[in-house]
Amino acid sequence: MKRILDIGCGDRLMKRANFFVDRFPFDPKHRSGREIKKIPKNFVVADAGDLPFRDMSFDCCYCHHALEHMDRPEYALGEMDRVAKAGKIWTPHWFYELIRRRVNHYWLVLKKGNTLILLEKEERERDDVPLFWMFSLSKLSIEKALRKLGLWETIYRWEDRLSFIVICGDGSMRSN
Repeated sequence: MKRILDIGCGDRLMKRANFFVDRFPFDPKHRSGREIKKIPKNFVVADAGDLPFRDMSFDCCYCHHALEHMDRPEYALGEMDRVAKAGKIWTPHWFYELIRRRVNHYWLVLKKGNTLILLEKEERERDDVPLFWMFSLSKLSIEKALRKLGLWETIYRWEDRLSFIVICGDGSMRSN
C-alpha cells in the first residue's frame, strides 16, 4: 500500500491519502469557519514546516489550498521535499488571488518550468474586499470563466525534487 500524506488537510481530506497533518484542527477560522467533524485515523497535529516523519517516508504528499496560508512556506516546502518522493500542491492562481483578496492568504503562487514561485502579498492586497464588483459578474460567473482560462488555481507536481523560490515583501529571497 502506498503511503500518501495530506498536509494542511483541514476538513477536506484527500480521498487517496492515508496520513493527515494539520496545525489547527480545532480552529475553524483557518478553514472558512468549518470545523473538522471527524478526526481520521493516522491524523497528526503538526506544523507543516516541522513534520514528525523520517526522510522519504511517503510515496506522495498532497497540499491542497493550505500553502498560501502559511507564514513561512519555505519551511513547509522543504519538509514536503524531505518526507515525500513526489507530490502535488494546489493553490489559488495568482490572478484569482489578486481579485479575490483574502485576508488570510499571504502569498501569490505561480510556477515557471519546474519551479514553484511564491511572492509575498502586501497587506493592502489582503483586505478581504473582492474586486468582482469591477466586472459586474457573480462569483460563480468569475469562477467558471477563470477555470476555463486556466486562471483558477495553480497546480504544481514534483518527483524526486521540489524546487521553489520564496520572494518576501522586503525583497529577500529564499530557495532550496
